[in-house]
Amino acid sequence: MPASTTFLTNYVRNYLLCCIFPDKTYNPVIFEPNHVTYHACFGAFHVIDVLPKIVVLKTLLLLFVLIYEFLTSDDDLLRLGGLFGFCIAATANMILLVGIHYKRYTLTIPYFFIYVLLAFSMVLLLFVKFLDTANSKDTLSAKSLLHNFSLLMILIFEVYTILLVWRLFIYICDYCMDEELKAKERSRRVAEHLRLVDRRDCVSVIVHVPGDPDDDG
Repeated sequence: MPASTTFLTNYVRNYLLCCIFPDKTYNPVIFEPNHVTYHACFGAFHVIDVLPKIVVLKTLLLLFVLIYEFLTSDDDLLRLGGLFGFCIAATANMILLVGIHYKRYTLTIPYFFIYVLLAFSMVLLLFVKFLDTANSKDTLSAKSLLHNFSLLMILIFEVYTILLVWRLFIYICDYCMDEELKAKERSRRVAEHLRLVDRRDCVSVIVHVPGDPDDDG
């Protein structure tokens, strides 16, 4: 069987259909940093490598949208709301980047909180847009279809990014647990080594008792 076919078969079984075909060689007790569980973008990249790039790209896109809103809109309230939303999203992204760098799983929680709310808001917005489109005469117009399709793609991208952050959360938790177990094992080995050294250094202590018959010899 060609190598490409083998790779595709393993990818489909271990990544796409992992619930149906679980990896029998995977031992959850042993931490495997490069396991397919921690991969993203169809198993091509590790989440620890690709997620910072995605987060930076999202921040730049949000900045572009904010600049476009300031240039095209005359509504001060809309500008203020856009600026406030950008600051919150950018802060969550920066906290996530710090968490990725220092491998702190607690720093992924703000991202979940902000973007899960955003995903729910986009679902409601998309539902309202579909209802408005269905009640209007331009249901099948190119502008309406493009607008709804763009919202749907953004929603899919946000959901996928949240799933990637969840994979990152699992990876960091497993990584920290593995480091903690290794630290305890090192401490145990050091303590065992010190006990062995103490035993080798111990010598017999003879207590001299006055009047011992051996003293006369």
